[in-house]
Amino acid sequence: MYPGRMTASSPTTTAPAAETHDHSHGSARWELWFAIAAGVTYAGGMIAEFALGLPMVGWPLVFFLATYFFGGFFTFRTAIASTMRGKFEVDFLMLVAAIGAALIGRWAEGAVLLFLFSLGHALEEYALSRASKSIESLAELAPRSALVRRGGDEPVEVP
Repeated sequence: MYPGRMTASSPTTTAPAAETHDHSHGSARWELWFAIAAGVTYAGGMIAEFALGLPMVGWPLVFFLATYFFGGFFTFRTAIASTMRGKFEVDFLMLVAAIGAALIGRWAEGAVLLFLFSLGHALEEYALSRASKSIESLAELAPRSALVRRGGDEPVEVP
């Protein structure tokens, strides 16, 4: 056996990077920026409502509505896509909970729910994106062929 070479007992295949390339350029980055915007607007709403004592129908509501937009944007897109496929997943449930909070006048609770959910999802997507790029880089280092020894025969180069 040759060091660093594959043998028939350890076969593996790798797809060229072009065949597995994901076309969601920057999606994880956008999700992260939207989650940050949701956090900033949520903080603004909390400051306006509790620190400044402004009535909910004024600036606090504007900030919380902005949090609903930024925190719920990608969640809404994912929920619609999965619902159209006949699946009810956690994204749908989070939206229902946030809408329910708004309907009973608990805007801050719905806003923090969407902010935290979007932040968790954004960080998950960001980590997944970085891991995928690292794996693609490693796949590019894989040799295009290997020497394989079957039985006692001489090694044969195979793609």
